Amino acid sequence: MGLFLGLNGVVGGEIKSVRTVLAEYGTEHSGFMRPATPAEDEATRLVIASGRTGPTILYPGEFLEWEHAGEFLSIRLGKPVFSFHIHDGDLWMFQLYVAGRAVTAFNTIPDYWGDLPEGEAAFMRGDAAVLARHVPHLAAGDVERYFVPRKLDEDEPGKAYPDDEFSMGEDWQLVDFMRKLGFVYPLDEKGEPLGECHSFRAD
Repeated sequence: MGLFLGLNGVVGGEIKSVRTVLAEYGTEHSGFMRPATPAEDEATRLVIASGRTGPTILYPGEFLEWEHAGEFLSIRLGKPVFSFHIHDGDLWMFQLYVAGRAVTAFNTIPDYWGDLPEGEAAFMRGDAAVLARHVPHLAAGDVERYFVPRKLDEDEPGKAYPDDEFSMGEDWQLVDFMRKLGFVYPLDEKGEPLGECHSFRAD
């Protein structure tokens, strides 16, 4: 099985308010959020880390509703919220929610789950200008090169930007994209948390 990750990035958010709203989300969805135990593992561990643009939330492996949580956070906090996802090591994708509405999105393999209607396919191409309107200090040119569908038959696709760590279409390219936005990936190279940890569950 490949890598599965679900994250949110809250533009201009503060960890304290993010923590409060996530606890509300857990309660409203038959779950909870409480301090992590020493034995907490990635199945139930939620990590919140601070970045230049705002907090990043890495959800537990058992939690699959990161998009719905991003929508919820955007409404309750009144902030733009990104939903980030790596799916089975095959692709990375994001959606940006503003006041509970998705305003732009991108998927490296847009037809991964089947052909998309024309309007949805156009929406999933990513709009760097929209991101620049909602992310402080971001120019469209900082991220627009990421929005290229993955070419499955290309052996050496190169990098979107010279300072990137990962190649075009690679699942971990998501981390390069997040860094350009000003969000940190909440684990270090050894998989250790870079921020505060919680035990989180929600249906």
